Amino acid sequence: MSRAQGMDSSDDEEVTTSNREVMMDLFGTAEVETVEQGEAMVAGGRQQLEDALQSMLRNDPDDSDLWNSYDKAKQQSPHLIEIESNPDKFLRFYKYDVWAASEAIAKYWQKRESIFGERAFRPMTLCGEGALNKEEAEAFKCGGFSILPSDKHGRGVALMNRAKFCTKCANADTRLKSVFYLLQVCFESDTTFKNGLVGMILFDTENPNNPLNRPKRSFFKFVMGQTIP
Repeated sequence: MSRAQGMDSSDDEEVTTSNREVMMDLFGTAEVETVEQGEAMVAGGRQQLEDALQSMLRNDPDDSDLWNSYDKAKQQSPHLIEIESNPDKFLRFYKYDVWAASEAIAKYWQKRESIFGERAFRPMTLCGEGALNKEEAEAFKCGGFSILPSDKHGRGVALMNRAKFCTKCANADTRLKSVFYLLQVCFESDTTFKNGLVGMILFDTENPNNPLNRPKRSFFKFVMGQTIP
C-alpha cells in the first residue's frame, strides 16, 4: 500500500520494525563502545552530516543525479533514512568524515532507486507492500536466501543457496532485489556492522548445467560496490 493509499510514516515504521524482528534476533546486540568519545563524535557529526547533505543538494548541480534519490527519500520517507540508511553507521564507517559519509548515503539511495524504482521509497519489508512486491517477497522466502547465526568471530553470515531457488528467482531483477534486501538486513544489525559479514554461495551440484550456477562478478559488484558499508 503506498502512502497515497493511506499508509502514513508511522505505519511504515511499524511495519519496517516488526517485519525484521525474527531475522535481527539472530545477531544479538553489539557491545557498548569503549571509547568515550564515540557518542560525542556521533552527536556532533550528525549535525555536520545534515549540513553537508543540505549543502550538496543545493550546490552540486553537476552531479544532481547522485542527490536526486536522496532528496526523494527525504521528501517522501524521511524516517526510512534514519532506519534503513542509519547516518550514525555511515559516520562511523567513514571515520566521521562528513563529506564522505554524505556522499555514501546519497549513493545508497541512488543504487536503491536504480534497483527498486519508485518502490525504493517504501520500507524494505517482506509483506508485499514495501520495496519488494508480493511476488518478489515470496521469491526471497523460497529458501534460496537466508541469514545464518553469527560465526565464532561474531560476524554475520549471509547465504545464497542456488539449489533452492524457485522459479521466480530465474528473473535477474528479482534476484538482485533479494540480495539487496539480504544485505540491508545485515547492515541494520549492530553486531554485523561492527564485526563484519561473511557471504556464502552454494551451487546446485545436482544440476551442474543450471545457468544460475554461474553468477557474474559484475552482479555482486553492482549490488555491493560503494552502496552498503
